Amino acid sequence: MGWQERDYSDQTYRERLSAAWAIARPPRVTLALMILHGVAFVLVLALPAREGGGRSLALVAPVHTWGVLTHAVATSSLFTAVFVVLALWSLGGRLEPLVGGPRLLADYLLGTLAGGAAYYGVARAAPVLASGPLDYPVGVLAGLCLLAVRTQRHERVQVLGWGTSAARLYALLAAVVVALEVVRFGVGAGAWLAAAAAGAAAVGLVEELARLSRRKGRRRPVRPSIPDDDTPHPLFEPPDIDDVLAKISRSGLASLTPAERQRLEDARRALRRRID
Repeated sequence: MGWQERDYSDQTYRERLSAAWAIARPPRVTLALMILHGVAFVLVLALPAREGGGRSLALVAPVHTWGVLTHAVATSSLFTAVFVVLALWSLGGRLEPLVGGPRLLADYLLGTLAGGAAYYGVARAAPVLASGPLDYPVGVLAGLCLLAVRTQRHERVQVLGWGTSAARLYALLAAVVVALEVVRFGVGAGAWLAAAAAGAAAVGLVEELARLSRRKGRRRPVRPSIPDDDTPHPLFEPPDIDDVLAKISRSGLASLTPAERQRLEDARRALRRRID
């Protein structure tokens, strides 16, 4: 299939890549977030222990308003810290090339605020629902996981010989994490679940607004009349996309930015009009 035969306006289209290749080198914003959580984990361990041995700055009963912001980097458990870094590596490594670094950072900040605020509100209203601590950005991870489920339907991965879509794999992993949290804390996981739901809703809203903005920005092409002679009309000449095709040859289709995908789609449509 040539480049002119694909529909690049579908932002969910990705090349079928192996899981190892897709996340081998984290993009810039993803890498920065991974480093942030690693450094924060070390700093939290360096804090003097409170009575009872806890060092976490997490939102736990009694709740504190500043925890809405600090809970994302308040991890004091090595297992949780490793889980967060690996989750950001996997999710961010796949999503940042698709949505861009600035929007991934915006998703991170909004997911943090929404998740922290939801946990804080539920914990203040019903403390019995907040026995499970919020010491990592579950709202962010839930939102990015939802975005991955929406955009990774066409990307195939293999896990221990089992082939499936990346979207299905992320959905399965999210269900496992939720189930483990409910088993650990029972009713006390209610505030944690509210944080996850709020973060996913916030990220989903941002992506929906971005999608609507892209659709409004697209102008409906006007199809001019074709001259009777065989002289190519200048309006039908596709734009210069040699640099985009070279980038695809070097790094694959998944490396294109949304703007580059749009250029490729415009060129494809112009060529199709000339052929038709």
